[in-house]
Amino acid sequence: MMLITVIFIALTMFLIGFFVGVKDEPPIKLKTHTKPQEDIETLKKEYENFLSYDGSMQE
Repeated sequence: MMLITVIFIALTMFLIGFFVGVKDEPPIKLKTHTKPQEDIETLKKEYENFLSYDGSMQE
């Protein structure tokens, strides 16, 4: 009886996952960057700041 229950639960979970995966739209919407050039400039400034740090105590 326990084996039948485990097989039934496994089959149910498989079918749920299968039908969620077959949908036309993805379940999670990915964020798209609208301005990648600004992101690159911001990262560049942060990296330059990191490289110029001399180890002194910050205020």
